Amino acid sequence: MSRAPAFARAPAFARALAACAALAAFAPACSQPGTGVALTVDGAVTVDKLTIIATYDQRSVSRDVAIPAGTKLPATLLAELPDDAFKVTFDVTGLLAGKVVGHAVSPPIGVEAHRIAAATVTLGGAALDGGLLDGAGDAATPPWTLQLGGSTPLQGAALTGIWGAGATLYATSALASGSNLLRTTDGGQHWTPSLAAASTGNLNGVWGAGAADVFLVGDAGVLLHGSAATWTASTTPAGSAVNLYGAWGTSATDVYVVGSGNTILHSVTGGWVLQTAVGTTVLRAVWGAGGHVYAVGSGGTILHSTGSTWAPQTSGTSHDLYGVWGAGGSIWAVGDAGTVLRSSGDGTWTPETNGVPSSIPLASIWGSSAGDLYAVGGAWTILRSAGDGTWTAQPTGLSVTDAAADRFNAVFGNSATDVFTVGAGQTILHSP
Repeated sequence: MSRAPAFARAPAFARALAACAALAAFAPACSQPGTGVALTVDGAVTVDKLTIIATYDQRSVSRDVAIPAGTKLPATLLAELPDDAFKVTFDVTGLLAGKVVGHAVSPPIGVEAHRIAAATVTLGGAALDGGLLDGAGDAATPPWTLQLGGSTPLQGAALTGIWGAGATLYATSALASGSNLLRTTDGGQHWTPSLAAASTGNLNGVWGAGAADVFLVGDAGVLLHGSAATWTASTTPAGSAVNLYGAWGTSATDVYVVGSGNTILHSVTGGWVLQTAVGTTVLRAVWGAGGHVYAVGSGGTILHSTGSTWAPQTSGTSHDLYGVWGAGGSIWAVGDAGTVLRSSGDGTWTPETNGVPSSIPLASIWGSSAGDLYAVGGAWTILRSAGDGTWTAQPTGLSVTDAAADRFNAVFGNSATDVFTVGAGQTILHSP
């Protein structure tokens, strides 16, 4: 069977489930064809859709299940799972007209091969400081709100990066319909498209030292500095033969930019210098703190610098890395095949796999602190961690029709309660 669960409404199965419950005292689960869980979703709320995240076998897979209008809970769903023995946890979010109305998380459920286990979750509704109460009465993660995009099929160019200062934010994108940049000055309530500069094509990343000191990087060596509708192109020693993908700095006069061909540019008084990094690696992201700077890229490349020279560190993976970020003395890097690596700054990188789906490419990571992290990527995946090595998938309300195309490319926040992620089809989500 497939490694991804399939959820199906099972109204007739509810009667069989009652029989299963009667047998539960005598057998771990009711013997039925296949392997899975008969999940009953109950609660004093009305829903028209359930978003269910099944976490099992070090994977987190999300599915949306439409509930016919007028149907009242409980609803029984059959979650078909791989023919194997493991424990599965269900994170269930109820939605009505696109709004989150209830949430619950099941305890770990033991699944035996070729048996159907039974479980019930009860959706809690009531608001609590903008969040929701789950079935256990704890505050759940605030829901994500769709600000832009989310259409099927996808419309608009893919958004590639996001950065902001307060209510002013910039999102870079591939060039389409004469636009490669979106800007908002009201926290994302309205986004305005523009062409950053007449000669620019695809923009791949953005970072700023302030609302008036923003840097945009893109294909063909494009590096722009400015804000709003005023942008100045920089001439760099990298030339136009490289694509630039990531930018980060400590101030407007101390900025690092990375790109293809192991390109690392550093701003200095009067311009940019090309720093030495041997090889032809495509570098995708750069980040630093306390005089230590890290760049990550293809083939599991991690480079480290404390000045003008760069040295490789052993990542332990050959998967391409796309994002790097850190806080509190820890650094994380993310990439293809659900790669999450963590280092304490000693040059040693350790994988984190708990709750991370190995089939999902991760494109970006950001956190409000070392105890509040977000990683985003393919199949509209948003993972959150408390910095304890465990990651939990969050419901987005977006349907996955193509796991590769339905992809978040970047995540950024002003604070723990003001987080944005952007991706394909000009999709922008905001939490809360």
